[in-house]
Amino acid sequence: MYQKGIELSPSDGHLLATYAHFLSSIGQSIYNQRANVCFQKALKLLPGNPQYTLWYAKLLKKMGQLNKAELMYRVSLEQSKMMDDIEPIAICNYATFLFKIRKDVIQAKALFEEGLSTYPNHKGLKKNYRCLVK
Repeated sequence: MYQKGIELSPSDGHLLATYAHFLSSIGQSIYNQRANVCFQKALKLLPGNPQYTLWYAKLLKKMGQLNKAELMYRVSLEQSKMMDDIEPIAICNYATFLFKIRKDVIQAKALFEEGLSTYPNHKGLKKNYRCLVK
C-alpha cells in the first residue's frame, strides 16, 4: 500500500517518511537502503520535521553511519526545541546515543540533566538517566 501511495503521490513527504520508518523497522539491509533513500527525499520535502529526522538518525545508527547519525540526532534536537511532545524524546535518544555508542558519559549526563530540568516526569528520560548513573 505504501508503494502504491508513493506512486500516486511521490512528493508526499509524510508518506515517504512513514514508509521509510516502516522499512527500517524490518531490519534487513536491502530495506534499510530503500528506507535511506525515502528518508532523504522526505527530509528534502519536510526539512524541519524533528520526528522524521530522529527516525532517520536511528536508521543511520543501525546502518553503522555513526557520524551522520549523530549529526541527525543533533539536528532533531535543534528542530524539536519548544515542542513538548518531541523534545524530550529527541533529548533522550541523543543522550542515549552519546552514552551507549560514543561512551561520552559527561556529555550524555549533562544532556539528560538538562532534559530532566525541563521535563522532570518524562519516563524515558528518567529511565535512561538511571542507567547512566548506576
